[in-house]
Amino acid sequence: GYCSDEIDQKNSIDKLTVICIPETIHKLGKISPRYILDTFQIQNTGKEPLIIRNVKGSGGPARWPSKPIPANGYGLIIVNYGQALTKKGKTHKVWVINANTYPEQSRIILKAEIVDNK
Repeated sequence: GYCSDEIDQKNSIDKLTVICIPETIHKLGKISPRYILDTFQIQNTGKEPLIIRNVKGSGGPARWPSKPIPANGYGLIIVNYGQALTKKGKTHKVWVINANTYPEQSRIILKAEIVDNK
């Protein structure tokens, strides 16, 4: 898993918090070509509300909590891993989470090997 760093709030203008992602890499193994929705759990282990500003990536669109996640609260990021799953072979797609954390960006990754469905 991954957790962002805690920093001294006295020197920060923004109210920063800590994001923890228990599983940053999802390995799907060998799969046939298809669209996939996958879910990553996140937790705010800091003292301030966690605000996800956006999630962008090479694998397709994502959905994230539109409301701040309170301290010790949980949320889900849902990624749509679609167009990349039409080409055979190994694939590795990354989404970047931008939030009020330090560092500001965290990454989640999906890996798979696309094979014939024969």
